[in-house]
Amino acid sequence: MKERGKKTQNITKTFTRHFSCSETMNTLLNREHSIVLEEVEQAIDPLSGGLLGSLDSACGILWGASLAAGIRAYNKFDGIDVAGAAAVYATKRIVDEYKKENEYPIDCRDILGLKSKKWNFFKFLFKNGMSICYGNMIKWEPRFNEIIDYSLNEFDPKMITRKPINCACDCMKKVAEAINLDISNYEHIPAGLSGGIGLHGNGCGALGAAIFTQSLKYYIRRNKKSRDSMFRSHLQGLNIGDSWKNPSRRLHQAFMEKFGTMYCKEITKTSFSTIDELSEYLSSGGCKEVIDSLASFASE
Repeated sequence: MKERGKKTQNITKTFTRHFSCSETMNTLLNREHSIVLEEVEQAIDPLSGGLLGSLDSACGILWGASLAAGIRAYNKFDGIDVAGAAAVYATKRIVDEYKKENEYPIDCRDILGLKSKKWNFFKFLFKNGMSICYGNMIKWEPRFNEIIDYSLNEFDPKMITRKPINCACDCMKKVAEAINLDISNYEHIPAGLSGGIGLHGNGCGALGAAIFTQSLKYYIRRNKKSRDSMFRSHLQGLNIGDSWKNPSRRLHQAFMEKFGTMYCKEITKTSFSTIDELSEYLSSGGCKEVIDSLASFASE
């Protein structure tokens, strides 16, 4: 009981400090394994609010948890291909459990009950958004931590019968090339986003990876500076002092203008139940236009 209370206090402190649901979840899950990647954790901020505050895709805690799975998988398995497949497997289990047990729906807009077309901090407060997001964080951080660990322990490379292909990691590489960013220490991280966040057909994993990559460039360049203060984090909730997100906003806007949706299942017009199915689709040219377009948008 005492340990549970201590964990709740830590979640409260971290969420209050960082405000962003995706950043908070990733930070908490990393610390569960004594992992500190502050430039990565801050770069995950734009994945909150259903992706850049658009409200239109999965809850930010799922994006943050998926990237935590990518980090742990790479630490556990040899080779980025196998680690990437393991991250997808773990993320699928995360979303499976969330959808099965959670009293809230999966998408940010539905969870918060917001009908706005874009992020509005005051409507978020009016709808008791902080309480809803905080409750979700308290409930799911310990569960996500357990799910990632037992999923990675369960995963056996023999579960996959062909060389895995990962749209999120492939997109990160192409976007990094376009913006001249060395990602040799990071290219595995977004793997779990593949197939619409763990094969669930939700937010496009390539889009999420592209936004993460652009944000990562900003934070790598200021790596020697201290982490954003609580004051700055909360100002960014009001869209104040967050001009570093503008490249990602432009990329997101261009993506929506071209594809009309950010949902994997709507873009691909198919669904994936296994890693092999996704790899087969990608090997036949699936999502090539998506990845090439995102690299092009990023370079503009």
